Amino acid sequence: MTLDFYKFLNTAAYLYITDPEFQPIADAAGIKWESHKRDSLGAEMVSVYTTARAGGDHDVGLFAVQHNLQFLFDISDDFTKIPNKVNVLAHRYANYTKAESFEALGKKLMENPEAGEKLLEEFQITNASGVDHLDVAELVANEHINLTKEIQAGTALVTVPGFQMLSEMIGGFNPGRLIMVTGDTGFGKTNWAINLCLRASEKMFTAYANMEMSYKDISKRFMVIGTRTSYTDVFAGRLALDSLKSFMSRLIGRMVVTDGRTLSLPQIEAWIRIIKAKQPDLGLVVIDYDQKIDLPSSREEQEWKSVQRAIIKLEDLAKELNFCCIVMAQLNREGDISSSHRATFTAHTVLNFRDDPPNGALIQAKKNRHGKKNQALRVNYDESNSQISEVEVITVTADKPEKRLTFKPRRYS
Repeated sequence: MTLDFYKFLNTAAYLYITDPEFQPIADAAGIKWESHKRDSLGAEMVSVYTTARAGGDHDVGLFAVQHNLQFLFDISDDFTKIPNKVNVLAHRYANYTKAESFEALGKKLMENPEAGEKLLEEFQITNASGVDHLDVAELVANEHINLTKEIQAGTALVTVPGFQMLSEMIGGFNPGRLIMVTGDTGFGKTNWAINLCLRASEKMFTAYANMEMSYKDISKRFMVIGTRTSYTDVFAGRLALDSLKSFMSRLIGRMVVTDGRTLSLPQIEAWIRIIKAKQPDLGLVVIDYDQKIDLPSSREEQEWKSVQRAIIKLEDLAKELNFCCIVMAQLNREGDISSSHRATFTAHTVLNFRDDPPNGALIQAKKNRHGKKNQALRVNYDESNSQISEVEVITVTADKPEKRLTFKPRRYS
Protein backbone atom coordinates (compact mmCIF):
# COMPACT_ATOMS: atom_id res chain seq x y z
CA MET A 1 0.00 0.00 0.00
CA THR A 2 1.42 3.37 -1.03
CA LEU A 3 2.00 6.03 1.60
CA ASP A 4 -0.58 8.33 0.00
CA PHE A 5 -3.26 5.63 0.05
CA TYR A 6 -2.38 4.77 3.64
CA LYS A 7 -2.82 8.40 4.71
CA PHE A 8 -6.03 8.70 2.70
CA LEU A 9 -7.57 5.68 4.41
CA ASN A 10 -6.50 6.74 7.90
CA THR A 11 -7.81 10.27 7.41
CA ALA A 12 -11.12 9.04 6.00
CA ALA A 13 -11.36 6.50 8.84
CA TYR A 14 -10.87 9.18 11.50
CA LEU A 15 -13.66 11.25 9.93
CA TYR A 16 -15.88 8.17 9.67
CA ILE A 17 -15.48 7.36 13.36
CA THR A 18 -15.80 10.90 14.70
CA ASP A 19 -18.32 12.46 12.30
CA PRO A 20 -21.64 10.57 11.82
CA GLU A 21 -22.55 12.90 8.94
CA PHE A 22 -19.54 11.64 6.98
CA GLN A 23 -20.52 7.97 7.40
CA PRO A 24 -23.28 7.80 4.74
CA ILE A 25 -20.95 9.65 2.33
CA ALA A 26 -18.18 7.07 2.79
CA ASP A 27 -20.66 4.18 2.63
CA ALA A 28 -22.20 5.50 -0.58
CA ALA A 29 -18.72 6.00 -2.05
CA GLY A 30 -18.09 2.29 -1.57
CA ILE A 31 -15.01 2.34 0.71
CA LYS A 32 -14.34 -1.31 1.63
CA TRP A 33 -12.87 -0.99 5.10
CA GLU A 34 -12.75 -4.73 5.73
CA SER A 35 -10.47 -5.39 2.76
CA HIS A 36 -7.87 -2.88 4.06
CA LYS A 37 -7.76 -3.97 7.71
CA ARG A 38 -4.34 -5.62 7.45
CA ASP A 39 -2.68 -2.58 5.87
CA SER A 40 -4.42 0.36 7.54
CA LEU A 41 -4.91 1.05 11.24
CA GLY A 42 -7.77 3.36 10.32
CA ALA A 43 -9.61 0.62 8.42
CA GLU A 44 -9.10 -1.75 11.36
CA MET A 45 -10.50 0.85 13.79
CA VAL A 46 -13.55 1.41 11.56
CA SER A 47 -14.19 -2.33 11.71
CA VAL A 48 -14.02 -2.29 15.53
CA TYR A 49 -16.19 0.85 15.66
CA THR A 50 -18.93 -0.51 13.38
CA THR A 51 -19.00 -3.86 15.20
CA ALA A 52 -19.48 -2.09 18.55
CA ARG A 53 -21.98 0.35 17.12
CA ALA A 54 -24.14 -2.49 15.77
CA GLY A 55 -25.16 -3.27 19.33
CA GLY A 56 -25.67 0.34 20.37
CA ASP A 57 -25.27 3.87 19.08
CA HIS A 58 -22.45 6.12 17.86
CA ASP A 59 -21.12 6.78 21.37
CA VAL A 60 -20.79 3.03 22.03
CA GLY A 61 -18.68 2.63 18.88
CA LEU A 62 -16.60 5.69 19.78
CA PHE A 63 -15.90 4.30 23.25
CA ALA A 64 -14.62 1.03 21.74
CA VAL A 65 -11.80 2.80 19.85
CA GLN A 66 -11.12 5.77 22.12
CA HIS A 67 -7.66 4.56 23.25
CA ASN A 68 -6.33 4.50 19.66
CA LEU A 69 -8.17 7.56 18.38
CA GLN A 70 -5.44 10.09 19.22
CA PHE A 71 -2.80 7.96 17.52
CA LEU A 72 -5.02 7.65 14.43
CA PHE A 73 -5.36 11.44 14.39
CA ASP A 74 -1.57 11.83 14.57
CA ILE A 75 -0.93 9.59 11.55
CA SER A 76 -3.73 11.12 9.49
CA ASP A 77 -3.26 13.68 6.73
CA ASP A 78 -4.85 17.08 6.07
CA PHE A 79 -8.59 16.49 6.59
CA THR A 80 -9.52 19.02 3.90
CA LYS A 81 -8.08 16.57 1.34
CA ILE A 82 -10.97 14.16 1.96
CA PRO A 83 -13.89 15.07 -0.37
CA ASN A 84 -17.33 15.36 1.26
CA LYS A 85 -19.15 14.63 -1.99
CA VAL A 86 -19.99 11.01 -2.79
CA ASN A 87 -19.02 11.05 -6.46
CA VAL A 88 -15.71 12.79 -5.84
CA LEU A 89 -14.82 10.54 -2.90
CA ALA A 90 -15.74 7.40 -4.86
CA HIS A 91 -13.58 8.54 -7.79
CA ARG A 92 -10.61 9.25 -5.49
CA TYR A 93 -10.95 5.90 -3.73
CA ALA A 94 -11.31 4.00 -7.03
CA ASN A 95 -8.13 5.61 -8.37
CA TYR A 96 -6.18 4.69 -5.23
CA THR A 97 -7.36 1.06 -5.24
CA LYS A 98 -6.65 0.71 -8.96
CA ALA A 99 -3.15 2.14 -8.55
CA GLU A 100 -2.53 -0.14 -5.58
CA SER A 101 -3.55 -3.26 -7.49
CA PHE A 102 -1.29 -2.40 -10.45
CA GLU A 103 1.59 -1.57 -8.13
CA ALA A 104 1.21 -4.91 -6.34
CA LEU A 105 1.16 -6.72 -9.69
CA GLY A 106 4.32 -4.87 -10.77
CA LYS A 107 6.19 -5.92 -7.62
CA LYS A 108 5.21 -9.57 -8.09
CA LEU A 109 6.34 -9.52 -11.73
CA MET A 110 9.70 -8.02 -10.79
CA GLU A 111 10.22 -10.56 -8.01
CA ASN A 112 9.19 -13.52 -10.14
CA PRO A 113 9.22 -12.68 -13.88
CA GLU A 114 9.06 -16.37 -14.84
CA ALA A 115 5.56 -16.56 -13.35
CA GLY A 116 4.36 -13.59 -15.37
CA GLU A 117 1.64 -15.42 -17.31
CA LYS A 118 0.21 -17.01 -14.16
CA LEU A 119 0.33 -13.70 -12.25
CA LEU A 120 -1.53 -11.90 -15.04
CA GLU A 121 -4.17 -14.63 -15.09
CA GLU A 122 -4.61 -14.33 -11.30
CA PHE A 123 -4.84 -10.55 -11.67
CA GLN A 124 -7.67 -10.89 -14.20
CA ILE A 125 -9.49 -13.35 -11.94
CA THR A 126 -9.18 -10.92 -9.03
CA ASN A 127 -10.56 -8.06 -11.13
CA ALA A 128 -13.51 -10.24 -12.17
CA SER A 129 -14.26 -11.35 -8.61
CA GLY A 130 -16.90 -8.64 -8.22
CA VAL A 131 -18.81 -9.81 -11.30
CA ASP A 132 -21.49 -12.37 -10.48
CA HIS A 133 -22.99 -14.82 -12.99
CA LEU A 134 -25.39 -17.75 -12.97
CA ASP A 135 -26.41 -20.53 -15.35
CA VAL A 136 -29.39 -19.20 -17.34
CA ALA A 137 -31.48 -22.37 -16.98
CA GLU A 138 -30.94 -22.32 -13.21
CA LEU A 139 -31.76 -18.62 -13.09
CA VAL A 140 -35.03 -19.06 -15.03
CA ALA A 141 -36.09 -22.06 -12.91
CA ASN A 142 -35.51 -20.15 -9.66
CA GLU A 143 -37.29 -17.06 -10.95
CA HIS A 144 -40.31 -19.13 -12.01
CA ILE A 145 -40.57 -20.50 -8.48
CA ASN A 146 -40.29 -16.98 -7.02
CA LEU A 147 -42.77 -15.56 -9.52
CA THR A 148 -45.32 -18.28 -8.72
CA LYS A 149 -45.04 -17.41 -5.03
CA GLU A 150 -45.43 -13.68 -5.79
CA ILE A 151 -48.51 -14.31 -7.95
CA GLN A 152 -50.10 -16.40 -5.21
CA ALA A 153 -49.29 -13.68 -2.65
CA GLY A 154 -50.62 -10.94 -4.95
CA THR A 155 -47.25 -9.13 -5.12
CA ALA A 156 -46.16 -9.98 -8.68
CA LEU A 157 -47.63 -6.69 -9.86
CA VAL A 158 -47.79 -4.03 -7.12
CA THR A 159 -50.83 -1.82 -7.62
CA VAL A 160 -51.76 1.43 -5.92
CA PRO A 161 -55.40 1.82 -4.82
CA GLY A 162 -57.17 4.35 -7.03
CA PHE A 163 -54.45 4.00 -9.68
CA GLN A 164 -55.16 0.46 -10.84
CA MET A 165 -55.11 1.39 -14.53
CA LEU A 166 -51.78 3.22 -14.23
CA SER A 167 -50.33 0.34 -12.21
CA GLU A 168 -51.33 -2.11 -14.94
CA MET A 169 -50.12 0.18 -17.71
CA ILE A 170 -46.54 0.39 -16.38
CA GLY A 171 -46.28 -3.15 -15.04
CA GLY A 172 -46.71 -2.17 -11.41
CA PHE A 173 -45.02 0.02 -8.81
CA ASN A 174 -42.79 -2.92 -7.97
CA PRO A 175 -39.81 -2.85 -5.58
CA GLY A 176 -36.43 -2.23 -7.16
CA ARG A 177 -37.75 -0.03 -9.96
CA LEU A 178 -37.12 3.64 -10.65
CA ILE A 179 -39.80 5.76 -12.33
CA MET A 180 -39.27 9.33 -13.55
CA VAL A 181 -42.26 11.66 -13.81
CA THR A 182 -41.85 14.73 -16.01
CA GLY A 183 -44.10 17.69 -16.66
CA ASP A 184 -44.25 21.42 -17.27
CA THR A 185 -43.61 23.68 -14.29
CA GLY A 186 -46.79 24.31 -12.35
CA PHE A 187 -49.01 21.80 -14.19
CA GLY A 188 -49.45 19.47 -11.23
CA LYS A 189 -46.66 16.88 -10.91
CA THR A 190 -46.52 17.39 -7.14
CA ASN A 191 -50.31 17.11 -6.86
CA TRP A 192 -50.18 13.82 -8.77
CA ALA A 193 -47.36 12.55 -6.55
CA ILE A 194 -49.26 13.45 -3.37
CA ASN A 195 -52.42 11.75 -4.69
CA LEU A 196 -50.39 8.64 -5.47
CA CYS A 197 -48.56 8.62 -2.11
CA LEU A 198 -51.73 9.05 -0.07
CA ARG A 199 -53.37 6.13 -1.86
CA ALA A 200 -50.21 4.01 -1.74
CA SER A 201 -49.97 4.53 2.04
CA GLU A 202 -53.09 2.36 2.35
CA LYS A 203 -50.92 -0.63 1.33
CA MET A 204 -47.33 0.32 2.20
CA PHE A 205 -45.26 2.82 4.12
CA THR A 206 -44.45 5.84 1.96
CA ALA A 207 -41.73 8.50 2.13
CA TYR A 208 -41.79 11.87 0.33
CA ALA A 209 -38.55 13.82 -0.11
CA ASN A 210 -40.07 17.28 -0.51
CA MET A 211 -37.47 19.83 -1.62
CA GLU A 212 -39.81 22.63 -2.70
CA MET A 213 -42.43 23.54 -0.11
CA SER A 214 -42.27 24.41 3.57
CA TYR A 215 -44.06 22.22 6.10
CA LYS A 216 -46.74 24.92 6.30
CA ASP A 217 -47.43 24.89 2.56
CA ILE A 218 -47.23 21.17 1.91
CA SER A 219 -49.40 20.36 4.94
CA LYS A 220 -52.18 22.47 3.38
CA ARG A 221 -51.76 20.52 0.12
CA PHE A 222 -52.07 17.22 2.00
CA MET A 223 -55.09 18.58 3.86
CA VAL A 224 -56.91 19.58 0.66
CA ILE A 225 -56.16 16.37 -1.25
CA GLY A 226 -56.66 14.05 1.72
CA THR A 227 -60.07 15.44 2.69
CA ARG A 228 -61.24 16.18 -0.88
CA THR A 229 -62.05 19.73 0.18
CA SER A 230 -61.54 22.68 -2.16
CA TYR A 231 -58.78 25.20 -1.50
CA THR A 232 -61.46 27.88 -1.25
CA ASP A 233 -63.29 26.06 1.53
CA VAL A 234 -60.11 25.18 3.42
CA PHE A 235 -58.86 28.77 3.44
CA ALA A 236 -62.32 30.06 4.34
CA GLY A 237 -62.42 27.79 7.41
CA ARG A 238 -65.09 25.48 6.03
CA LEU A 239 -63.09 22.26 6.37
CA ALA A 240 -65.24 19.66 8.12
CA LEU A 241 -63.50 18.47 11.29
CA ASP A 242 -64.90 14.94 10.93
CA SER A 243 -63.42 14.70 7.45
CA LEU A 244 -60.02 15.85 8.74
CA LYS A 245 -60.08 13.37 11.63
CA SER A 246 -61.00 10.53 9.30
CA PHE A 247 -58.15 11.42 6.94
CA MET A 248 -55.62 11.64 9.78
CA SER A 249 -56.71 8.34 11.31
CA ARG A 250 -56.11 6.58 7.98
CA LEU A 251 -52.73 8.21 7.42
CA ILE A 252 -51.12 8.26 10.87
CA GLY A 253 -47.92 6.24 10.97
CA ARG A 254 -48.08 5.48 7.23
CA MET A 255 -46.18 8.33 5.56
CA VAL A 256 -43.38 10.85 6.24
CA VAL A 257 -42.36 14.03 4.41
CA THR A 258 -39.25 16.22 4.62
CA ASP A 259 -39.20 19.96 5.36
CA GLY A 260 -38.63 21.42 1.88
CA ARG A 261 -34.90 22.00 2.10
CA THR A 262 -32.49 20.85 -0.61
CA LEU A 263 -30.86 17.53 0.27
CA SER A 264 -27.63 15.94 -0.91
CA LEU A 265 -27.61 12.41 -2.28
CA PRO A 266 -25.87 11.03 0.85
CA GLN A 267 -28.50 12.73 3.03
CA ILE A 268 -31.30 11.18 0.96
CA GLU A 269 -29.67 7.76 1.15
CA ALA A 270 -29.11 7.97 4.91
CA TRP A 271 -32.70 9.17 5.42
CA ILE A 272 -34.11 6.26 3.39
CA ARG A 273 -31.93 3.73 5.21
CA ILE A 274 -33.10 5.00 8.60
CA ILE A 275 -36.76 4.81 7.53
CA LYS A 276 -36.34 1.31 6.10
CA ALA A 277 -34.75 0.12 9.34
CA LYS A 278 -37.75 1.40 11.30
CA GLN A 279 -40.42 0.62 8.67
CA PRO A 280 -39.66 -2.66 6.86
CA ASP A 281 -42.79 -2.20 4.71
CA LEU A 282 -41.40 0.96 3.08
CA GLY A 283 -42.60 0.44 -0.48
CA LEU A 284 -42.60 3.85 -2.17
CA VAL A 285 -40.18 6.79 -2.05
CA VAL A 286 -40.79 10.01 -4.01
CA ILE A 287 -37.95 12.46 -4.74
CA ASP A 288 -39.34 15.88 -5.63
CA TYR A 289 -37.39 16.82 -7.71
CA ASP A 290 -34.15 15.80 -9.52
CA GLN A 291 -32.57 19.24 -9.97
CA LYS A 292 -33.14 20.07 -6.32
CA ILE A 293 -30.75 17.32 -5.22
CA ASP A 294 -27.50 18.91 -4.04
CA LEU A 295 -24.98 17.24 -6.34
CA PRO A 296 -21.19 17.69 -6.57
CA SER A 297 -20.30 20.11 -9.33
CA SER A 298 -17.11 20.28 -11.35
CA ARG A 299 -15.94 21.68 -14.63
CA GLU A 300 -15.31 18.15 -15.89
CA GLU A 301 -18.87 16.87 -15.37
CA GLN A 302 -22.01 18.35 -16.90
CA GLU A 303 -25.22 18.65 -14.87
CA TRP A 304 -27.02 15.88 -16.78
CA LYS A 305 -24.21 13.48 -15.97
CA SER A 306 -24.40 14.33 -12.25
CA VAL A 307 -28.18 13.82 -12.32
CA GLN A 308 -27.75 10.52 -14.17
CA ARG A 309 -25.29 9.34 -11.51
CA ALA A 310 -27.84 10.27 -8.85
CA ILE A 311 -30.57 8.32 -10.68
CA ILE A 312 -28.30 5.26 -10.91
CA LYS A 313 -27.53 5.49 -7.20
CA LEU A 314 -31.21 5.81 -6.30
CA GLU A 315 -32.05 2.81 -8.49
CA ASP A 316 -29.34 0.75 -6.81
CA LEU A 317 -30.71 1.78 -3.42
CA ALA A 318 -34.26 0.83 -4.49
CA LYS A 319 -33.00 -2.62 -5.50
CA GLU A 320 -30.99 -3.07 -2.31
CA LEU A 321 -33.73 -1.95 0.09
CA ASN A 322 -36.68 -3.28 -1.93
CA PHE A 323 -38.82 -0.21 -2.62
CA CYS A 324 -40.12 1.63 -5.70
CA CYS A 325 -38.50 5.03 -6.27
CA ILE A 326 -40.22 7.87 -8.13
CA VAL A 327 -38.15 10.89 -9.19
CA MET A 328 -39.93 14.05 -10.33
CA ALA A 329 -38.38 16.18 -13.10
CA GLN A 330 -39.31 19.42 -14.84
CA LEU A 331 -39.48 20.00 -18.59
CA ASN A 332 -37.96 22.97 -20.39
CA ARG A 333 -39.62 25.11 -23.06
CA GLU A 334 -38.63 22.64 -25.77
CA GLY A 335 -40.43 19.83 -23.95
CA ASP A 336 -37.24 18.04 -22.89
CA ILE A 337 -36.29 17.22 -19.32
CA SER A 338 -34.47 20.26 -17.90
CA SER A 339 -31.42 18.28 -16.77
CA SER A 340 -31.19 16.66 -20.28
CA HIS A 341 -33.11 13.63 -21.54
CA ARG A 342 -29.94 11.56 -21.09
CA ALA A 343 -30.59 11.61 -17.34
CA THR A 344 -33.61 9.36 -17.97
CA PHE A 345 -31.65 6.59 -19.68
CA THR A 346 -31.44 4.37 -16.59
CA ALA A 347 -35.10 4.78 -15.52
CA HIS A 348 -37.40 1.78 -15.95
CA THR A 349 -40.37 4.02 -16.74
CA VAL A 350 -40.68 7.66 -17.78
CA LEU A 351 -44.12 9.23 -17.38
CA ASN A 352 -45.14 12.64 -18.71
CA PHE A 353 -48.03 14.40 -16.97
CA ARG A 354 -49.44 16.95 -19.41
CA ASP A 355 -52.50 18.66 -20.83
CA ASP A 356 -53.66 17.22 -24.16
CA PRO A 357 -56.68 19.05 -25.66
CA PRO A 358 -59.33 17.86 -26.25
CA ASN A 359 -58.62 14.83 -24.03
CA GLY A 360 -57.59 16.84 -20.99
CA ALA A 361 -54.92 15.68 -18.57
CA LEU A 362 -52.82 12.68 -19.63
CA ILE A 363 -50.18 10.59 -17.92
CA GLN A 364 -48.24 9.31 -20.91
CA ALA A 365 -45.64 6.54 -20.78
CA LYS A 366 -42.75 7.98 -22.79
CA LYS A 367 -40.66 4.95 -21.78
CA ASN A 368 -42.28 1.77 -20.53
CA ARG A 369 -39.87 -1.10 -19.91
CA HIS A 370 -42.50 -3.20 -18.11
CA GLY A 371 -45.56 -2.36 -20.23
CA LYS A 372 -46.77 -1.57 -23.74
CA LYS A 373 -45.40 1.32 -25.76
CA ASN A 374 -47.44 4.35 -26.81
CA GLN A 375 -49.94 4.19 -23.96
CA ALA A 376 -51.33 6.97 -21.81
CA LEU A 377 -53.78 7.25 -18.97
CA ARG A 378 -56.50 9.87 -19.30
CA VAL A 379 -57.36 11.36 -15.92
CA ASN A 380 -59.78 13.81 -14.36
CA TYR A 381 -57.75 16.60 -12.77
CA ASP A 382 -59.83 18.86 -10.54
CA GLU A 383 -57.63 21.87 -9.79
CA SER A 384 -60.08 23.16 -7.17
CA ASN A 385 -58.98 20.41 -4.78
CA SER A 386 -56.08 18.80 -6.70
CA GLN A 387 -57.93 15.48 -7.00
CA ILE A 388 -56.66 13.21 -9.77
CA SER A 389 -58.72 10.16 -10.77
CA GLU A 390 -58.41 7.64 -13.58
CA VAL A 391 -60.67 7.61 -16.65
CA GLU A 392 -59.25 5.26 -19.30
CA VAL A 393 -56.09 3.99 -20.98
CA ILE A 394 -55.56 5.20 -24.54
CA THR A 395 -52.99 4.61 -27.28
CA VAL A 396 -51.04 7.64 -28.47
CA THR A 397 -48.88 8.30 -31.52
CA ALA A 398 -46.62 11.34 -31.71
CA ASP A 399 -48.22 12.54 -28.46
CA LYS A 400 -51.69 12.51 -30.08
CA PRO A 401 -54.39 10.03 -28.99
CA GLU A 402 -55.63 7.80 -31.80
CA LYS A 403 -57.29 4.62 -30.61
CA ARG A 404 -59.12 4.20 -27.32
CA LEU A 405 -58.71 0.98 -25.38
CA THR A 406 -61.18 -0.65 -23.03
CA PHE A 407 -59.41 -1.29 -19.73
CA LYS A 408 -59.39 -4.92 -18.68
CA PRO A 409 -57.53 -5.64 -15.45
CA ARG A 410 -55.16 -8.58 -15.50
CA ARG A 411 -56.02 -11.38 -13.20
CA TYR A 412 -53.53 -13.66 -11.54
CA SER A 413 -54.28 -16.95 -9.86
